[in-house]
Amino acid sequence: MKRRVYGLVLDLPDDCCAMLPPAPDEAADLVVAPMSTAAQRPRLDGEAPLFVSPTPGPDGSSALQVFRRGAGDDTVYDFQFARGERLLSAGRCIEFRAEDRRRLEIHLLGTVLPFWLEQRGRLALHGAVAEVGGRAVALLGAGGAGKSSLLMALLESGGRLLSDDLLIVDPETREAHPAVPEMRLWLDDAARWRGAEAAGGYQRVVAELDKRWVPVAPEHFVSVPRCLALMVLPRRREGLAEASWQRISPSAAVAELLRHSRVARLAAAAGLEAGRLDRLAGLAREVPMRSLTYPSGVARLPAAAAAVAAELATI
Repeated sequence: MKRRVYGLVLDLPDDCCAMLPPAPDEAADLVVAPMSTAAQRPRLDGEAPLFVSPTPGPDGSSALQVFRRGAGDDTVYDFQFARGERLLSAGRCIEFRAEDRRRLEIHLLGTVLPFWLEQRGRLALHGAVAEVGGRAVALLGAGGAGKSSLLMALLESGGRLLSDDLLIVDPETREAHPAVPEMRLWLDDAARWRGAEAAGGYQRVVAELDKRWVPVAPEHFVSVPRCLALMVLPRRREGLAEASWQRISPSAAVAELLRHSRVARLAAAAGLEAGRLDRLAGLAREVPMRSLTYPSGVARLPAAAAAVAAELATI
C-alpha cells in the first residue's frame, strides 16, 4: 500500500502506518518491507556501533544503537532498538523486524525516516507545525515546552495540522512537509479537546505513559507542503498579564535549531554535520524566529494563539 508522509511516497505493508494518507497512483520513493532472512545477520563480536543513544532503554542500556556497514551506494545503516525492533536502511529500501507495529511506526517515522531525509539534504527538527492563513508556523521545543497545548489552540482557532512533533523542512524551498494526521496528547489534554469518554478510548502511545494517539479529521489536516513563514520558541510563565515577543538573531537561531534537531548526534556521527550547519544557517537567514512568552493556563491559550496569528501577519 502506497502512502504519503514528509513529502515522500512509501510503499508499505498493508498493516503498517495505516493512518497515513494513501497515494495509490504515485511512484514510491522508498520501499518499507519485512526483513529478509538473509538480512537478519547477528551483530559481529567486537563490532563497534556508529552511534549509541544517551537515552536509556527499559533495561538501562542504550535505547538505540546504530551500526554502519559497507560504503558508497552499498552503505547499510542498522538501527537496533532496546525493545528488539530492528530496521535496516539501504538506499531506497528499509527493512524491519518488529512484533509491535505501533513501536515500529514510532521508530520508522520518528528516527529512521528523519535520518534518511537528513542524508538527502532536508532538515528534521523537534517541533509542532500548524498552517495559519495558508503558511506554516513551527513551534520548536523539547517536551514540556507547551508545543502541544499551543498547537491545539491554533487548531481550535482555525489553523490546520501539519505535524504534532516533527518539522521536516526543505531548506532550499522553505517547504514544511506534512507528517501524520494524529496528535500525541496527555490524557488530560485529549479529554479537554475531545471529551473524557472519547479520550479514554484512544490508544496509548506507549504502555508506560498516559499519552494517547488522537486522530485529526481530514478537514483539520494539511496533506500538502506549506511555506515555513515563522519559527516560534514557546515559553509558558506563571503570573504574566499578557504575551510578549522577542526577536531571535540569525546566529542565535542557528544555535536554537541545533538544540532542537531531531537526529543531530546521529547525523554528526555519520559525517553529515558540515553540510547540515550550512543548511541550518540558510534556514535561519530566510525564516524569522521569535520567542513567545505567554501566561500559563488553559484559559490563556486562545490569546496566545491569537498572538501567533497576529505576529505572522506582520511577516
